Amino acid sequence: MRLDSRVALACPEFLHKRFAPNQFDLSNLATETPMAKAISEQGFIHESRVIANLIDSNRGHFVVDKDLPTELRESETVDALRSESIKLIINPVLGETAEKLITTGLGRNWSDNHTRNSRPDLLIRLSTGPEPFGIWAAVDIKSHGAFDKENKSNEVFLAPALDGSFAPDTPTAGRLKEDDAVQLAHYQRHLESIGIASPDTWSGIIGRDASVIAWAKLAETKFGRGKSALSALAKYDLQFDEALHVAETALKRNNDPAVPAPALPMLDGDARKCPTCSFLPICLDEMVSYKGTGNVTLLASVTPAKARNDLPTGISIGELAELDEPLNAAGEEAKQQARVYRSGVPELKVGVSDFTIPSFDIEIDIDLENSQGALQEIGFDESVEPDRLYLYGYITHDRAVVADWEKSPAGTFEDYSSSREGEHSVYLRMWNYLQEQIAQAQTMGKTIGIFHYSSHELTWWRKWAINFADLSGTPSSTEMEDFIDNYMYDLFPVAQKIVFPPNSKSPICNYSIKTLAPLAGFNWHADDAGGANSLLKYKDAISGVKPVANEAQDWLRKYNIDDVMATMALRNWLRDQQFD
Repeated sequence: MRLDSRVALACPEFLHKRFAPNQFDLSNLATETPMAKAISEQGFIHESRVIANLIDSNRGHFVVDKDLPTELRESETVDALRSESIKLIINPVLGETAEKLITTGLGRNWSDNHTRNSRPDLLIRLSTGPEPFGIWAAVDIKSHGAFDKENKSNEVFLAPALDGSFAPDTPTAGRLKEDDAVQLAHYQRHLESIGIASPDTWSGIIGRDASVIAWAKLAETKFGRGKSALSALAKYDLQFDEALHVAETALKRNNDPAVPAPALPMLDGDARKCPTCSFLPICLDEMVSYKGTGNVTLLASVTPAKARNDLPTGISIGELAELDEPLNAAGEEAKQQARVYRSGVPELKVGVSDFTIPSFDIEIDIDLENSQGALQEIGFDESVEPDRLYLYGYITHDRAVVADWEKSPAGTFEDYSSSREGEHSVYLRMWNYLQEQIAQAQTMGKTIGIFHYSSHELTWWRKWAINFADLSGTPSSTEMEDFIDNYMYDLFPVAQKIVFPPNSKSPICNYSIKTLAPLAGFNWHADDAGGANSLLKYKDAISGVKPVANEAQDWLRKYNIDDVMATMALRNWLRDQQFD
């Protein structure tokens, strides 16, 4: 069995389903989720740009043809390894064919005991000897930052990327991102097994700043604290061995259901993975049916790590709800969530006594849309495309004039130029509208409050004051802070005082507005409403291609107003709740 470079980072259930497909009903499998497509497009755009620049600026390179069959790509890779004039190989492929050619060229006997396939973005030559292949290091291209600058206990070595050669400069405090380091460790171990690896374990990342390579020695790159800290290679070895065990067991179970399942169905706990995984609906079905009452990782606060550390092994939601045994604080929190999950009745969290939502004569709900917001929601906070605020929506409810809040007037301010000036115009029009409403309320002697869900809105308002100070109409940071302090009210921390059941459309408990608003009886008009689809619609909206752009802009407008109405619905529903 051969596994690729991402297997050590994979969720055990992903591997279980990938290698034992006969044991699951995969009719609900999504071939590619919108979120996976969006992230893939981000990476592809950046990688293509970097590779194009490398090709233009580097004569000593070789590009392996991606259109060739795998065996021929491996042969091309080995031919490039042999050539001393080539110091950079783009799109290399290393597998059984390459291993046979390399071990034969090194005068060794090849044995079929290898467990890895490798396709790093780049291989960079470190030396021409020993003949005939030399020594090589793997480099990957990523659309996020190349390393964490905050980490001071490790170091990376920066070198010009366009040179395409191994030339690490003086050390810089920082550390490769853990997932990147583990993926590079896969390549390093594979190169070691076939005899062409750097003995110093050099590997590199070309990140969002495509002008440099961040080089690091994987054997000296540590994760964890103190004596328990592991090098990137040691961490990879443990994770790869675990993944290999799951994959091998799943492969046996594929044809023999009597073989025990190698993994317990759980949400992965890594926000990046589940929303992009085609197995998500299968996992959810499996988790809901777990022991008849559901897997505990469906609960808002229960990650796989918490399930392992704070709860009895293998316990279900039903068992947890009825458990008399006292648990630690995290376990008791999960126990309350389990009770609410089963009863369907929200409860104040244990220890919470003050639950109020302020009321005003005039209440305005707002929600913004930024172009990369969907990626940020799942922790993918660094993209290669500019992150633009392009739409701001609002609904204004004068409680003395309109009794039914659902009939309140709604509006949006939009710009699809994907420019700094366009972004500023959206901010400015929204700001001016809110200032006008505040002034009118004060003239009439009415109170006014502006509601939003999460600190996301505040972050963007503050960014405007700081980053657009040179443009006319932008308020100062002092003006912005006064506005926030006097008029803005975040519903998210209010919602976090309550334990909620799942809604009718999703078994997952969390504090997303998409999860909570249906409890208040609100549903989005679009069946495909969601952050990932909004990101894809935005790409259509700025394309300038009609009628695609117009249709996408209309979809985004309706989607945003629904988000605003969801905030209104949740706020008013919460006001009606009675908690013991």
